Amino acid sequence: MKPVKLKMPSESLSDGILFGLENTYAVLSLKEKIQKTKATGIYRK
Repeated sequence: MKPVKLKMPSESLSDGILFGLENTYAVLSLKEKIQKTKATGIYRK
């Protein structure tokens, strides 16, 4: 049981970091898409 307990935090930590990075990237790309759609919307008008 002890090895599992030691193994879990490190795995969850690395997973959390990867998940956080993916989320940040997704948010940034989403903001970029919104800005692009706003820009194209302005150009279309």
